[in-house]
Amino acid sequence: MLLSLPGWALSAVAGAVAGLVGIGLGLWLGRLRPGVARYLPIVLFILGYGLADRFGVPALMQTDAAHCAIARETARQTTEARAGTKPDAVTAFVETVADCEARTLTSRFTADASRADIDAVGLAAVQQAISAETCGAPRLRRLIAAGWAVDAVYEVRSGAPVVVTAGC
Repeated sequence: MLLSLPGWALSAVAGAVAGLVGIGLGLWLGRLRPGVARYLPIVLFILGYGLADRFGVPALMQTDAAHCAIARETARQTTEARAGTKPDAVTAFVETVADCEARTLTSRFTADASRADIDAVGLAAVQQAISAETCGAPRLRRLIAAGWAVDAVYEVRSGAPVVVTAGC
């Protein structure tokens, strides 16, 4: 869950930990020389935040574990928000699933149409809509840049499922 937080929040956590260390050091140094370590917690908070923001968080956010956490959180939020919705008259949302092994984030739909009913123009419109929605989300763009596939799979009444992959 921690890896699904925004970068600034992770940096703030690192700064807070550094600030707590500063408080401890300040208390210890204060016993030795009163007044010496007055601003140490603030300085260490700023230093911890800055180092985490500049070096720690960017490296952490490029790990497979971070990408998996982002995909799982996105899948959970999307499924929760869209459960039971119908994007159009013949299509119903089922769920969004993150597969960390296959590096895919898949939204599943059912369509009350056969594969033969889907024309090239309609499929192009769906491709454009899926790509626009996906590319408008920074977290999903980050997944795609890391080699993940963001798909929409439409189970149709007859014929093979229609798979649309977002591209940014």
